[in-house]
Amino acid sequence: MFGFNLSQRKVTILIILVVGIFVLHKVMYFLQTEKTKIRRTIFSAKKSTEKENLMKCLSFIDYGFSDNYENDRSALAMIGRSVFKQYDDIKISVKELEIAIDDSKAEALVNTAGFGKNVRNNKIEHYTLKFKITFIKKDNRWLVIRIEWLEPENLFSAFIS
Repeated sequence: MFGFNLSQRKVTILIILVVGIFVLHKVMYFLQTEKTKIRRTIFSAKKSTEKENLMKCLSFIDYGFSDNYENDRSALAMIGRSVFKQYDDIKISVKELEIAIDDSKAEALVNTAGFGKNVRNNKIEHYTLKFKITFIKKDNRWLVIRIEWLEPENLFSAFIS
């Protein structure tokens, strides 16, 4: 078989091993913790922001979204467009992340730092943001329903207030 001189027993063991690894992978995927799913959502949103992909960013936001400045999902989209228009090469570093889950609702305390290049003057501007995200679970996905901006500084403060 396949030009190899393997005994039928070795082939059977190989097939069982491959199927076992596949099944283990699927089981691990389905058993991942809800915190892992939320963490993955946050880091996917971070990556989408760095790529300036507004549509992907909005895919993490529930239609009932609001923040403590009374912005809704549409306003958040306009803020995103403004930020992406004014800044290039956005980089974000998550400095602190704490997640608490209660059934189909979760909260994450996020502390970030980063920078972006202002397209008007080509200067790099550094920023820090600290915020609390409230997630709801819909169709087995965690979506952002609320953000409370705790310490907006520099870069985004003009956009979110």
